[in-house]
Amino acid sequence: MAGDTLILWNDENIISLDQQGRQTTPAGRAIEQINGLVVSADGSRLFTLEPAGLVPRRATGEPTGQPALPGILQAVATSNLVVVALGDGRLQVLDADTLESSGAEIPANPGPVKLLRLSRDERHLLVTGLGGAVRIVDMATRRFLGGEITPKMLPGRRRPGGTAVISDDGEQIAMSTPNGIVIWDLAPDDLLAAACEVAGRNLTEQEWTDHIGSLAPRTPLCPDLPAE
Repeated sequence: MAGDTLILWNDENIISLDQQGRQTTPAGRAIEQINGLVVSADGSRLFTLEPAGLVPRRATGEPTGQPALPGILQAVATSNLVVVALGDGRLQVLDADTLESSGAEIPANPGPVKLLRLSRDERHLLVTGLGGAVRIVDMATRRFLGGEITPKMLPGRRRPGGTAVISDDGEQIAMSTPNGIVIWDLAPDDLLAAACEVAGRNLTEQEWTDHIGSLAPRTPLCPDLPAE
């Protein structure tokens, strides 16, 4: 979905439909073969992933004429930015108009990226590796939030899941497993309460330095528990 428009694609064509099921634009055609579609939530940005790389397209589905950006495995778009994953796991943030770098890069993923998903509010980016491990990026700071969520952390998981998605508000992810769908709560207040219950104490000075550093002054995160 892109706003109120449903965009459908196969190996060769792209079409857009309105809420009544009527086609809204002429069919866009692949330059080579369409392996994936990248569209911003508001529908203002459209790209295809093809053997040549990332192909910029107009809202009609036709190529803009800009050269394809090679070496791109996965991508997500906002109204003004594109986040792309390269084959070695690097994550770059590009200007959606020029496809030039825009600000700081996101730290590299350890290995190729299988999926990129952006929350609808564009605050959090979900990064899934080939082995099924999931990481969450804070787009404001372009840093990973916490550690990775690995298949070993999910009960009964025997092989990497097929996919993972992030909620519109970025506070939950859903991951497919052989035993069904697992929902992972990312809401900061819920995570803090759970961490305090498990640890039974506050962070030590060294832990605060290692994990929070200068992002905030040291304060008791669990006010009712010992300082360390």
